[in-house]
Amino acid sequence: MLGKLTEHQFIRILTLCPNATDIALWSGDVQTRSAVKKLLLRLPLQRLSTELSHFQRSDFLTPSFMSITHLDILTMGSKCKKWKDWEILASSPKLTHLCINKNVEVDTIHNLLFQCGSLSLSITVITPWSHRPAKPSGSYHRIEDHRLILIDNYDITKMVADWEKGANGLSDVWDFGGLIRNARNDAQIIHGILNR
Repeated sequence: MLGKLTEHQFIRILTLCPNATDIALWSGDVQTRSAVKKLLLRLPLQRLSTELSHFQRSDFLTPSFMSITHLDILTMGSKCKKWKDWEILASSPKLTHLCINKNVEVDTIHNLLFQCGSLSLSITVITPWSHRPAKPSGSYHRIEDHRLILIDNYDITKMVADWEKGANGLSDVWDFGGLIRNARNDAQIIHGILNR
């Protein structure tokens, strides 16, 4: 849902779609309202793209959040950069795909990769405003894990079209990241065989 929707419009849409599994909320701050969040946390979510700064730790432990497989985080709040701010995601048993669209500490990315048991793909978008990790001494490039995909200069204006393609079963950024991950994994296997 994109655009300037009122709280009433959000509530109406979410009420009419009680079985929605793939939701993108990119509409200002109306999604932070209590009634909207309450309805959102009742959905049988599998894919969610939104900013999470208005969510409490307990919200991440609801059945709705625990069923999410693909989570695209626009932000978790401007001060949430350290592992302690993100570790709640490690309790998501079905989370296989994670995209972070903000700068966080290198250790946070590293911990997410190793603490989220089902995580098979983590995409970190490096944008002009987040070209460096939150910790200046770190570098995302020092993390050697084929599941970590760094996307530089992602065109945010194409985000809606990409989400629509994915929602319609077409190839999207998740598929693109998966292809890169698989190619890296295959290269590691081939390298291991050749160096026996």
